[in-house]
Amino acid sequence: MDYEGPRPPRRPAVREAIDFTPTVVQFFGSTIHCRRLSDSPALLAHPSSTRDLLPPFATRESPYDCLCTRFLKCCVSKSRGTVNCLQWFPDGRRLITGTSNGDFTLWDGIDFGFFDLKQLNHSAVGALTWTHSEKTLISGNYTGEVHLYTPQLLSINIIQAHKSMIRDISLAPTDLKFVTAADDSHSILWDLHRGTADRSFTGHGYDVVCCEWHPHKGLIASGSKSAQVQLWDPRSENPINSMHLHKNALTKVKWSPSGDYLLTCGKDQSIKVVDLRTLSVAHTLRGHQADVTAAAWHPYHQSIVATGDYGGHLAYWDVSDPSGSPMATVPNAHDHCVLSLAWHPLGPIVASGGQDCTTRFWGRSLPGDEGEALVPQSDRPPTQYAPPRMANFTRTLPLKAARPNRQPTVPPSRTSTPAPKKASSADATAPALRMGFLRLQRGPASTLPGRHPGSRKLMSPPEPPTPPAEETAAAAAAAPAADGESKDGVSAAAAAGAAACGKRGPDDGPEVNGVDGGRGGGGGKGVKRVRIVEPVSDGMGGGQQGGNEEMVVDSQDQ
Repeated sequence: MDYEGPRPPRRPAVREAIDFTPTVVQFFGSTIHCRRLSDSPALLAHPSSTRDLLPPFATRESPYDCLCTRFLKCCVSKSRGTVNCLQWFPDGRRLITGTSNGDFTLWDGIDFGFFDLKQLNHSAVGALTWTHSEKTLISGNYTGEVHLYTPQLLSINIIQAHKSMIRDISLAPTDLKFVTAADDSHSILWDLHRGTADRSFTGHGYDVVCCEWHPHKGLIASGSKSAQVQLWDPRSENPINSMHLHKNALTKVKWSPSGDYLLTCGKDQSIKVVDLRTLSVAHTLRGHQADVTAAAWHPYHQSIVATGDYGGHLAYWDVSDPSGSPMATVPNAHDHCVLSLAWHPLGPIVASGGQDCTTRFWGRSLPGDEGEALVPQSDRPPTQYAPPRMANFTRTLPLKAARPNRQPTVPPSRTSTPAPKKASSADATAPALRMGFLRLQRGPASTLPGRHPGSRKLMSPPEPPTPPAEETAAAAAAAPAADGESKDGVSAAAAAGAAACGKRGPDDGPEVNGVDGGRGGGGGKGVKRVRIVEPVSDGMGGGQQGGNEEMVVDSQDQ
């Protein structure tokens, strides 16, 4: 047999996986440098920004970040049974589904692969729920039995609760009691540890298809095929209130995580949001074209709910939106009716089970996904980064030129030149000049140069040294007499001599903080030479108080 050379390397299989741990690590890392989550960098529409994703509980001000519209994977159990109910494990690493064949199928919560198959029931599983202590799993089947399991799916107890199929199970906030709903027209309150019935609620008169215990109070809501929602006190067998909200049979009742609202779904293709404080319908959500069969509240966003209908469509709603329109929809999410929905404990994934015998996983859209209209954290500027709250910035402003017909005035300085005309408060508004860019300076006025820290009096800058009289006379004699005179009748030689000795001439402008503002000789346009100064006050109400701006101007006399 001839040698054909080395085999080509196998191409690795691409498997969709969602690991929520990096988002939590990114959240704790970002809070070190930013006091507020809104100061964290915005995400760009590029796959490289995926590493900057934050978990849903860190973006509560952005409800669009938690919408799971991106298809991840479709899983089919070996038993090929209808997925009637499903629940995430408390740690979020596995998903358990109950099928019409009576078995439990476990799926991996990261790569969504098959994990295990348990045949623990002899009839179809109709309801699944965890206790709040996360130590017991409770299931109900179509023969009316309630099974208690450990997290390792070891049987603890079996209770014959009803004579017909169990539709729903809900736990009390204290984990001491639980309530069951069945097709025998009543719901029963049970003691979890003793396994005995405490009370039976028989006010519906028709099949009870759903029940839900209030997350914080002793209040139970139940719905039946008679389109009636009833509220119960666990201590009484009589209902507290009865409400007719739908035109057809109810399918689901769900309390919001805060307990202020009750969500009801019916076969009239509508969703009602009831305010518990007023016992009235706060919002009506319409958008499904078939019976609404499944609903689940987001674990962190108090106003976000996911629903599924008989046609296999998913929809996400904001119950605080008065328009009553869905935020996003996933058409044809299943080939048939959506029977159950469950959010991941952290909120980045939604698991759905349907009558098409499949379990499907949906995740948040990622930055740079093609065809995705919803990008997490998209309500922030896509190309800008929010600066940290306590950052120190230097603001650069355009330079300002001095007014040509108006010269700034300041208090007189200690020179031999006669003091100019006293400045008024209206004329002392010109800003001081300084070489360099503008910079905002915030600090006490006593720290500015030219101001004494212990008083409000102005400190004039030091005077230039006066040259000897001999040098002044020699400079005046050296100037030719034919230089001409200025337009005011003053010779250019006199002006040059005055400039050489550092004194002011009769034609010079006023002095600004010891800086000569003269025009120069010869009648031409000279350039103002300005020294570094700071904004100061003349102590009489004129001028600027404290240093706010500085600038440099090189201007010519007009």
